[in-house]
Amino acid sequence: MHSLKLPESRRVLWVVAALLILICGAAYYFFMPVAEVAIVKRGTAISAVYGTVRIEPAFVVHVRAQNAGFIQLAEEFSAGRGAIGKTVAKGQLLASIADEATARQLKQARADYRAAAERAKLPLPSQELLKTAEDNLHRIEQVVASGNVPAVEYEKSKSEVNRLRGALENERIERDRNLQSLDEAEKKLESQMRASEIRAPMDGLLSAVGTIDSELVSEGNQLFTISSRKTYVRESESAALRLPKSTFRRTRFVDSTGGRSGHTTLHDHFGNGEAARQSHGGHDRRNEHHHRHARERAARADARSDCRSSAPCETRNHSEAHDQTRIPHARFHGSIERRLAGRSCRRERSGSASSRSTGSSATRRQFAEMTAPLYIALRFATHRKRALFLSLVGVVFGVGIFICTQAQTQGFAQFFIDSTIGSNGALVVRSRFQPRSGDMIVSGKTTNTAARRNIFEGITNVSEIMRVSRQFSNVVACSPVVRGTVGARGGFQTTTAELFGIDPVSHLRTTDLAKQIVDGKFDDFRNNTSSVIVGYRLAAQLEIGTGDTIQLLAPGGEYWRFNVAAIARSGVGTIDSSRIYAHGRVAQRLLKKPYDASMIIYKLRDPDRAPALATHFENLFQHTAQSWQEREEGTLQIFSTLRISTAVTVSLIILLAGFGIFNVLTMSVLSKVREIAILRSMGYRRIDISAIFLWQGALIATVGSIIGCMLGALLTFTVSHVPIHVRGLLYTNHFLVVWDWRHYFWATVLAGIAVCIASYVPARRAAQLQPVDTLRGSSL
Repeated sequence: MHSLKLPESRRVLWVVAALLILICGAAYYFFMPVAEVAIVKRGTAISAVYGTVRIEPAFVVHVRAQNAGFIQLAEEFSAGRGAIGKTVAKGQLLASIADEATARQLKQARADYRAAAERAKLPLPSQELLKTAEDNLHRIEQVVASGNVPAVEYEKSKSEVNRLRGALENERIERDRNLQSLDEAEKKLESQMRASEIRAPMDGLLSAVGTIDSELVSEGNQLFTISSRKTYVRESESAALRLPKSTFRRTRFVDSTGGRSGHTTLHDHFGNGEAARQSHGGHDRRNEHHHRHARERAARADARSDCRSSAPCETRNHSEAHDQTRIPHARFHGSIERRLAGRSCRRERSGSASSRSTGSSATRRQFAEMTAPLYIALRFATHRKRALFLSLVGVVFGVGIFICTQAQTQGFAQFFIDSTIGSNGALVVRSRFQPRSGDMIVSGKTTNTAARRNIFEGITNVSEIMRVSRQFSNVVACSPVVRGTVGARGGFQTTTAELFGIDPVSHLRTTDLAKQIVDGKFDDFRNNTSSVIVGYRLAAQLEIGTGDTIQLLAPGGEYWRFNVAAIARSGVGTIDSSRIYAHGRVAQRLLKKPYDASMIIYKLRDPDRAPALATHFENLFQHTAQSWQEREEGTLQIFSTLRISTAVTVSLIILLAGFGIFNVLTMSVLSKVREIAILRSMGYRRIDISAIFLWQGALIATVGSIIGCMLGALLTFTVSHVPIHVRGLLYTNHFLVVWDWRHYFWATVLAGIAVCIASYVPARRAAQLQPVDTLRGSSL
């Protein structure tokens, strides 16, 4: 059974899906509400100035030896104490205490089990005998009624079949019992080896190593120390921070978990308030915040001085990195604006204070105004959850079914292309021609070319053409073939077959004939010139198998006897039902051909460039050349038409989803007329109102496309395992699919176009609403 294996494309699809999820998460983080405003009173803490700290691990685990022996450190920690500071994961192998005898026994047990499993795949000895006896019994049953065979022969055959069935069942039971015993022995040895392995009990950092490689350790010896990533404040180097005007102070801190150090720089500028920033010297990001800053703005210069000199100093502990902080308190009544995302803070004074300050606060406020339409669009979209769900369902199923159908139709087409190229080559050079006009060179791809040529059957200078063509970079291999039509007879059946005389060595490099063998061996054919390889369906039609004799009728009327060395199945019905492979010299004598080859087939590195190379070969060698695209043009057009028709049909689902989104957004505009009027009266422009509803469509398209791509991948994977019995143009036992990123790209593009078109009209209508008329006509 042939299957398309595209592990690289599948990995690319999963990576793309993960990137899309990360992008959506980042977009949600940056587009979330930026700030909240709250009333503060005099004395409320509004900022913090960070000082220096000493950080140590909050949790330490000592790993001890469970038994005695020579220790073997894992490859990541083979440096011993040089591995201190490396990150370890829970369950990761740190070392193992060597037990040579158990290791050798486990290796032998695994080898025995694998050998027994391979033997179990082979047919049982009594299976072939039982099949022969059953066939004999079936034939006797057909003729026993006529009286030509005595009844005692029938009973004798029946008893023989029963005996062989019992023997086959005993062999099967013995084989299963042997496999089970070997499996149990392997699992027992694995459990013994697992007891000698030393693994990390938790996630963290390797902070101590108490042994070296190949050292003899005793039971209970302390081997490793693992520290958690979470830290706590051990001590502070300064109890209070006093910041003189326009000066800074730098102090050092030490991270005991990794032996790293850094510094803390404290700034104070009257013009910009107070600030503190902590930097580091290459330590772990999870242990502490790398940059901390806080700013305070006071109403008057004397208030600043009072705040800086009299504010108390407090110490607070946090789960990640804890610092000693100085907490200035508010010296005025007003409101404070606090950022919800990130670790930095920003504040604004209002009420009795003066006008709001500019700078970074104004920039962040502009960013908040830019994201306001998106925030309102999210609120509008989630307000009607049922309508949002129905819109998403249409896009999701449209995208998913589009991806699945494209993968399926292209899968069958790709299977046919691979099979025909693997059997007939990507390019074929045939008979020599001569232009009737007398020109030495005639283009091979012009109209009425055959009418202006004299065709001479066969190729006489095979070795010269092959030598020159191998110099082309796109040519991988080439093989001469003697081709003709013969009569084939096997048993009591006779049919017409296509004989291919090949050179086994060169043909094996050019085609996939060795991979197409389903019964017998290619070496038996290569080593015996009186043997042939028969197509799968042709062998079934002639009722012959490996080892049987087939007779081929030569043009002179005599029969040539050949031994069937192997049965080949290419997957293409026209090839499997008519082709017979023989040795080239034998086929030349049988067909009585005066030339060395009827054609030369080529294997190319890039089969898509075969038409251009065929034209070049015609001009160069004066022999007809045909690419696989030209040879299989009719079948390829059928696959292309089927693929386009399915794409158009499935695109209607996405179009219907667009109509659904149009209805949802139109109803949203009608139900939000007063809200739109209020937004317009607050200063929102027409383009802002349009952006709200365009954002709704964009959100539906984005989320629907992402989920639809996941659904398409799931449907494609499921369909590829659905059994199907195809024995016509192709041979397959399951649906064939292709994993191609272009399917996901075009499905997303179609969904985006449909949703954008559906969102444009409601967005334009919402922007044209007049706020004055709406508010006058409402009871608001």
